Amino acid sequence: FKAGDLGPGTIVGSAAFNLLVICGVCIIALPPGETRRIRTFS
Repeated sequence: FKAGDLGPGTIVGSAAFNLLVICGVCIIALPPGETRRIRTFS
C-alpha cells in the first residue's frame, strides 16, 4: 500500500474537523444558562 499525496492526512484532518463542528453545534444548541448532564457520568 502506498499512500498518495492526499491520503491519510486528509482523512484524519477531515475527521477532526467533523468532530469539532459536531461539538460546536451541540454547545450552541443549548439555551444560555441551561446545563444538561449525562446520568451515567454525573
